[in-house]
Amino acid sequence: MNRYLCKCGRSVNKSTNADNTGNRETEGCEGCPYLMPWGEQKYNHDTKHFYLDIKGYECRMSPSLEYETRFSGSVTDKCTCYIASLDFDFLERVSAWIKEHYPDGQISGTFSRETIRAVEYVSNGRYRLSISCAQNKAGIAAKAALPSLTSKANTLPVSMSWRNVPLLTSLSRSQTPPKWNVEPVKKPGK
Repeated sequence: MNRYLCKCGRSVNKSTNADNTGNRETEGCEGCPYLMPWGEQKYNHDTKHFYLDIKGYECRMSPSLEYETRFSGSVTDKCTCYIASLDFDFLERVSAWIKEHYPDGQISGTFSRETIRAVEYVSNGRYRLSISCAQNKAGIAAKAALPSLTSKANTLPVSMSWRNVPLLTSLSRSQTPPKWNVEPVKKPGK
């Protein structure tokens, strides 16, 4: 059994060694911004589209968590780079900035809470927004502005305040607990 952590710090033992796994035991998690729907993909013959027949919601969990927003990649080449973050408001702002400033596709990268893919939770529990550039000088020049955007991100997702403070005690000792504006709950007898 391996220990996995939810974004709120809840710990669950699972019999997998995956980098990212789902937890469907989400009682008490109502309102969490990180819950994802799960179910079967079905085909609607009338609209000729696939849709998700939602059976419930799950939390994506990982063996370790980082709360810091981080830019990774080079701004001097034509390769894809990414921003790893749990700050969904910031990722939406980056996506809107790209669409506004580069409508002709010098760089591309989109984020929407409605289209989150579980497979993108790979960077120590953070969502990874991939950003690619046109394979020319204009693409490389557009990509050069990205690191300055990440300096404007919150280091913690603002929307996590919904969660119960006692679950913070489940955080790994090797992780820095989130600096929420609350006092940690003391265990009885301590």
